[in-house]
Amino acid sequence: MPLKPLGQVSCMERLFSNATGQPVSHPEYVPLFADELNTTGKNTSACRGDASCIYDYIATGRLEVGVASMGVNTTIMQALDLASNFPPVVNGSDIFVVTIGATSVYSFSVTDDSGLGTHASVVGGIPRAGNLTNISNAFTFSWNPATTEDVYGLTFYATDLLGATGILRPKVYVCSCLNGGNCTWEGTFSSIRNVTTMQCNCPPAWEGGICDTDADGCVSLYCGDESTCYDLPAPLVGAECSCPPGYVHNGTDPKCQDINECQNGSLCSQLCVNTDGSYQCDCFNGYSDVQGVCKDINECLNGMASCHQVCVNDVGSYHCACFTGFELNADNTTCSVSPRSECPSYNTCSPNLCALINGSTHCQCTYGYTLDNTTRQCVDYNECSKPETCDHNCTNLNGSYSCSCLDGYTLQEDGRTCADIDECVLNARLTVLEYNSTLCITPHVCINIIGSYECACPPGTVKPNCSVLQGSPPPLSSPRPPSASELANSFNMTICGLSVNTFSDTLKVKLRTLTANVIQQYCSNRTCNTSTGNSIGQVDVTSVHLFGIASTTSYRGKDCIVMQVYATGTQAGVLAVSTLSSAVQASSSLYIDSGFSVLKLSSLSSLSSLSSLS
Repeated sequence: MPLKPLGQVSCMERLFSNATGQPVSHPEYVPLFADELNTTGKNTSACRGDASCIYDYIATGRLEVGVASMGVNTTIMQALDLASNFPPVVNGSDIFVVTIGATSVYSFSVTDDSGLGTHASVVGGIPRAGNLTNISNAFTFSWNPATTEDVYGLTFYATDLLGATGILRPKVYVCSCLNGGNCTWEGTFSSIRNVTTMQCNCPPAWEGGICDTDADGCVSLYCGDESTCYDLPAPLVGAECSCPPGYVHNGTDPKCQDINECQNGSLCSQLCVNTDGSYQCDCFNGYSDVQGVCKDINECLNGMASCHQVCVNDVGSYHCACFTGFELNADNTTCSVSPRSECPSYNTCSPNLCALINGSTHCQCTYGYTLDNTTRQCVDYNECSKPETCDHNCTNLNGSYSCSCLDGYTLQEDGRTCADIDECVLNARLTVLEYNSTLCITPHVCINIIGSYECACPPGTVKPNCSVLQGSPPPLSSPRPPSASELANSFNMTICGLSVNTFSDTLKVKLRTLTANVIQQYCSNRTCNTSTGNSIGQVDVTSVHLFGIASTTSYRGKDCIVMQVYATGTQAGVLAVSTLSSAVQASSSLYIDSGFSVLKLSSLSSLSSLSSLS
């Protein structure tokens, strides 16, 4: 039995209307039901199985009507799919901690109920030094940024095939601690570009926002008035109370006690004399110090012996003897005629100087005299007739002689040899504040020569006024920047009693000359090599280089300056920094006497910029 047509129900009046909006009813219309469709002879392949397309095509006989219905139906179904589709869910931690210089990992997962498949990435693209991997929608993002500038806020997203997108925006915290520092969640933070910088807990040797500054251990350590506090360079922790050279702390007492260097028997070849803060080498009696070496004194030649007739030099001493027919008295100095050799009373010899030898009388003379064969009397012997008696000047005396030296030389302990006087060093010791004005006028510098000194112009300048030669290398006041080797063998010298404003060119030359003399004196008794193992050779004012005032500080109310120092010699290379610092420490008293209070010596850290002080 066929179904009753829907067109005859009263509700149709509410379903159809004409162009004016008035209800339309067609009592004669009989709708066609799907089970009544006859597709025989009809090609419905264009409908691709769409029921609405097939129905409208058969009902109207027009394929284009069916295809249009299929399009409308497809649009409706897609809208329904979009309306019912939910975006993928991106799950992960709310916090992503990124460590500078290390690989940081952040994991998140993506779930999607549509089953259509998803694509995940980072908004703006994968950042530099980042990598995103996916295993079954379990995502791992690894990041190894080199600097904090490479870190910025991240937004992860996942999109399904229908275009629905889910996002995850974790809070990015960057940890940039150096030198073993650890990031902490305590304290204040700074946020830039959606990134929060964490604070650092620094190891004891370091301080600063990212643990990049050597912590000054002297801030919390009091060493006493006599001692100097030396900060231990990081990674060493704390500081040391260091006494001036030649002194040491006795237990926990901050007062410096003198070191008895002479307890080490290897310091001097013969005698070691301990002094306050230092020591000095001396020679045994019968020896003299000749340029640091103890040499035997020939007492018989320099007039030190008091022998009556014959003087015999021994190693380190001498002894007296007598001529034949005489014998040595108990004083081991004078001689008397042997009882068996007494001359007749009518002899013509000088009193008490006659001996009877083999039946004949013989006249003898005391040391320093010779027999006049004519008068048979003892006359003065002129020792100065022998060129080897004195190095320079010889003055004959009655029965003796005296040696003296030319200007610029000094007589040694043996009474006959002469050694050059270093006027530049001597002047630095005796005339502290007027160093340059008493010897050389700035910019001239004092250079010692054998027997004298000269006031020389710095390299690149010419006399008489030390004017700069056109095209010449820069003068002494503007040296080239230090090389890598020179930087590696430099150290910081902190000097108090000066400020940046008062550290004049005159004082710079004075300090350089003093340091050159200190090195030369230190190396005169030992082998001093360059950093490459060569001998340093001669050192003068042009060998000492000062550069870069690193800071200006105040110590106990005094202004202080910090500068860097290295030294070269006549041989190729730069003086090893260990030798340079040892030379300066060994002569700290000389610096003090010259008006420079050396407060601290420390190793040279990297410098971002250098400016010449020389």
